[in-house]
Amino acid sequence: MLKKKTLALTLAAALTVPAALAIPAMAAGDEAAPVVATPAAVAGAASTTIAAQYPNTVPTVTKASVPSVTYGKTSKVTVKVSAGTGTPTGSVKIAFNGKSYVRALSAGKVSLSLGTLNKGSYTVKVNYTPTKGSEFKASSASATAKVTSAPSKVTIKSASVVKGKTPSVRIVPSKAGKAVVTITGPSGFKVTKTVSVKANTTNVVSFATKAKKAGTYKVTVKLTPTNKNYASSTASKSVKAS
Repeated sequence: MLKKKTLALTLAAALTVPAALAIPAMAAGDEAAPVVATPAAVAGAASTTIAAQYPNTVPTVTKASVPSVTYGKTSKVTVKVSAGTGTPTGSVKIAFNGKSYVRALSAGKVSLSLGTLNKGSYTVKVNYTPTKGSEFKASSASATAKVTSAPSKVTIKSASVVKGKTPSVRIVPSKAGKAVVTITGPSGFKVTKTVSVKANTTNVVSFATKAKKAGTYKVTVKLTPTNKNYASSTASKSVKAS
């Protein structure tokens, strides 16, 4: 009998709830209050660990492209930054022609107008800087912006070649510059003259040598614009002299 009583008291002590964890009795109509577990109350419970991030671990590839344009048109560089996983964020620094510009990426891309450049080739350098603390690594690239000559045009408005008289040619160039006018004809006839010409104006080129024979003469003109951003151009015309 004594053993049974001792066992009952031991079980009761083991099942007794500590005062710190006891839930107070609620009066009728009271709402249940949330139970807040204190560190002491949850001692020995398993803790939850949040996965750590690993910044500057994902390699990126930066690509830059600049389509070739003719003089007078705007050049534009397009930059794309990619990674094996995720979309890189941050900014890129674009440097060319002694200047630099910083632009933020949008969906891993960004474009920048380089303006209207003179004829030639320009190196464009791009450096990608990832968002601080992100998983992406920095990367860089370069591209060449090429600007080619714009076309020019010269027109032979008229040519007068008459046997026994000095010939003359009227030309209209689209750009100011130098024009080389040549007339060839029967029996090895050839005269050449280089003159300065004005743009979009009729320029008269006269020769001192007379055409000696009747026949077909060929007039050729080569225009070299003063502005090196424009290419040379040529024109030709056949004239019959009687």
